[in-house]
Amino acid sequence: MHPELARKINLVLLLMVAVVMCGSLSVQFIVGDLPCPLCILQRYAMLGLAMGPLLNLRFGIRPRHLSVTLMFALFGIAVSVRQVLLHIIPGSGNYGAPVFGMHLYTWSSLIFFIALVVTALLLLIEDAWSPLDTPPYNDKIVHIGFGFMILITLPLVLATFLECGWRCPDNPVDYMLLKP
Repeated sequence: MHPELARKINLVLLLMVAVVMCGSLSVQFIVGDLPCPLCILQRYAMLGLAMGPLLNLRFGIRPRHLSVTLMFALFGIAVSVRQVLLHIIPGSGNYGAPVFGMHLYTWSSLIFFIALVVTALLLLIEDAWSPLDTPPYNDKIVHIGFGFMILITLPLVLATFLECGWRCPDNPVDYMLLKP
């Protein structure tokens, strides 16, 4: 695979995670729907998905960077499928309103599965990573990607801390550390 195509695939994976994270933060801050503990774990797994492409863009394309993405995709699938199974029975309750007909945790499991398949396919292509020592990309788009992921991560960590404190409630209704 041509290194420029691999770079573009990494940028698309990074963009996918950034859009999902912006959507989840907008649901929290604009709609006012606080994430449950499983949703918080899925958010951090999404950030982990972004680590492989970020490492590839910063330090050059290496298969071990995408293995980080695979590990977080597997973790995210486990958490999101658990949440889907908790609410699969009609009348068992749901967290949040559906988005395009599916709940956010269902979308999350779908996105983790897609990331898992795409990353595994990239790793299966024998000549995809030759030469393994591609030079790091040090251009403006990489710096924008890193900056954007930091801008997403900081409010996420702060909101999680304000919502949960040291222990997250099962069904959060307000920010625990902001209560009078």
